[in-house]
Amino acid sequence: MWDAEQKQVIQSLTISRDVCVLAGGISSTDLNGTLHLDVSATDGDAHWGVIQSPFMGNNAKSSAYRYQLSVEDDVLTYSQSILLEIYGKFFYRTDSNTLLRHSHG
Repeated sequence: MWDAEQKQVIQSLTISRDVCVLAGGISSTDLNGTLHLDVSATDGDAHWGVIQSPFMGNNAKSSAYRYQLSVEDDVLTYSQSILLEIYGKFFYRTDSNTLLRHSHG
């Protein structure tokens, strides 16, 4: 979602197993014309936060979330990362990919 007045990008999502994220950030375009979106959320943040069920908070806590996306011509690249704490150890669960648009003709 785009808040034009505040110039903010807003993303809301539910991750399986009772975790909800409300992330916020910015949109920018660089000198090459590449569009960049960058949003994040952290557990305990009053505005851009991570909320989870008691079970998840006690056993597999999601502490932070970040999503980055860029679009240049026919190429879309994204990266999504979640900081997890499981059994007292922290690690990032990251997913990223590049999508190419091909014309059929």
